[in-house]
Amino acid sequence: MKMLRRKSVGLAVAAILSTVALPSFGQIPIEPPKFKPAKGWKAPVLVHRDEAHRETSIALSPKDPNLQIICSPSGVPNTSNKQSYFHISHDGGSHWEHEKVEGDATDTRNYTFEGGDCDVEFDQGGTMYSADTWLGDLSIGHSQDGGETWQGTGISTTGLIVDRPWLVGGPKGTLHVTYQDLQCCMPSAIWYIRSPDSGNTFTPAVPVADAGPDGAFTWQGNFQVSPDQQDLYLVYSRRQGPALGSLDDQGPETLWVAASHDAGLTWTSHQVTSMPVPVSYLYPSIAMDKKGWLHVVFSSMRKKDRPIWYTVSKDGAETWTKPVPLSTGGAGYSPWI
Repeated sequence: MKMLRRKSVGLAVAAILSTVALPSFGQIPIEPPKFKPAKGWKAPVLVHRDEAHRETSIALSPKDPNLQIICSPSGVPNTSNKQSYFHISHDGGSHWEHEKVEGDATDTRNYTFEGGDCDVEFDQGGTMYSADTWLGDLSIGHSQDGGETWQGTGISTTGLIVDRPWLVGGPKGTLHVTYQDLQCCMPSAIWYIRSPDSGNTFTPAVPVADAGPDGAFTWQGNFQVSPDQQDLYLVYSRRQGPALGSLDDQGPETLWVAASHDAGLTWTSHQVTSMPVPVSYLYPSIAMDKKGWLHVVFSSMRKKDRPIWYTVSKDGAETWTKPVPLSTGGAGYSPWI
């Protein structure tokens, strides 16, 4: 399970959310359950009965708050729709429709059969972006007319096996991208690329973190970019063994934040904490407030519960407070901040 996540974050502490896809059995319509919203919230809106899975992402246009886009992985290779599930709303989320994010026949994404991990984002100029993985690389598309037309490429990185992309929009025309490669049963690395021209071209990939003495396997969470685009921070975990079996059985893990202070050209990792068990299910999460302080949340099991843990850095990720549990006696998964 994975939360819906909104890209605009202030000085908030953790909001732990999760979504469950509604089942569909053949052609039998399944009515959504009736939810009674909490005070101050509107009733949940069913986006789609069938085109949903997990690890859902949402992005809102900074130019028009009524324009929103959602994506959810459909499974790779998707030989029928040829992409993950994308949905768009033009009325602030009240109604949603399927969105085809691939362009005409000249768009190479038509021939790559995506459906793996996906993400969506806007830059500050209002350009809409989609990221979708396939068996060979990472597809990234962009729309400058509210989703009416799309352009993109099926080969935006220099990686061969690409997993879990994250997007952060910058000033008009700027898109920041991180992704994982060689996940699961092989040593893995995290990479950063950037587009300076609205997703038409991308810089060569720069390594953020890779296998080393502290751990052969990494698992990246999201990342943050400072307003001046110079400071970037990405949260990730390290472990020695591959991701096999239950996440709780993968042994000790350390939690790290990689920092770049030269607009993503070089990165240095700082250890946040070390735990005797895995430090997130699925990903740790990071946010940056208006003061530049960094806030990290993660899920990690104790003997009788699985709290969401919280820690903060006030010096650009170099030092961190001792993680504290935000709750006791329950089970927290997929935290977001």
